[in-house]
This record gives sequence, structure tokens and C-alpha cells, in this order.
Amino acid sequence: MIYAGLRKIRCGSNAILAASQLYVRADKMNFSEIRSFLNNCINAYDSQIRWCGEKRFNEENMLDLSPGGHLNVYNYYVVGTTIGGNAIVISQDDPRVCFADHTWYSDDLLHYEDIGGDGEWHELPMNHENVKKSLHTLALTREKFLALLKAGAIESELDRID
Repeated sequence: MIYAGLRKIRCGSNAILAASQLYVRADKMNFSEIRSFLNNCINAYDSQIRWCGEKRFNEENMLDLSPGGHLNVYNYYVVGTTIGGNAIVISQDDPRVCFADHTWYSDDLLHYEDIGGDGEWHELPMNHENVKKSLHTLALTREKFLALLKAGAIESELDRID
């Protein structure tokens, strides 16, 4: 997978942001797989979700951008954003379609509200297991997500949590 990213370059004690550079990431998920899912989403319902095209997919998932830049390290990718600036996330390794708040993730720590469980806030180290735990499930499969999207149920859930 190819995505755009910003690299921090250290010059003495100052950190400066370099121009956007292209990074290559060898993942199982490629944009053609994502495009098929997104086309179905766009055609399913006129929703509040802003779905990603290829350019925007790269932008939403670049390094140092939250949540995409933090989640794609664990093979989760932002495929759309909500009115509140939060993310709709999918993975090749996880059949779910999930919600991720853009404020929950940093380089080494995640601080999230368990909106689908106990409603409590949790602070955990960033690792695959904790990232998976932090993501709020919107649907258990992409097919179920499309059905819920067509029925308007995803909009209702996003209105509740976003």
C-alpha cells in the first residue's frame, strides 16, 4: 500500500516538518478492495459520513494524523469521517466496521470511552489488542454495515455517539 505521510526531521534541538513524502507500506489491504466497499457505501444511503476517495484515503491514513496514522500501524484504516471529525474504520484482519474517535489515540497511549460497553474511560498502552478493544463496533461485517446503512441505523448510532 502506498500512502502519503509527513516525516519529522530533527535539526539540532528543533523539529521541523518536512514536505509530504511518499511511503510504501506492505499490507494485505489495497485500495481496490476498499474502493469496492466504498462504492457500495456511497450508493447505499445519503449519509452524514464523508467517504474517502483514494487521495483522501491516503491523507486520512498518513503518519502523525489521528486516528488513521495511529491505527494503520495495527492494520486498521480510515475509510470515512463523520461530521464530528471522527472515523469509520475497517481492516483486512477484522470483519467489523468500527467507529474511532480522533481524540483517543497517540503514539504510545490510547485513552478511549467504552461507548459500546461500560461507558467508562480507559487509558491503555497502544498495541493491537488494545486498539481492537477501543474501536466501537458499528457492524460485525461489511455486509451487515451496508444493510444497516441502507436502513438508516448507522446514522442513528452516529447521532448518539459522535
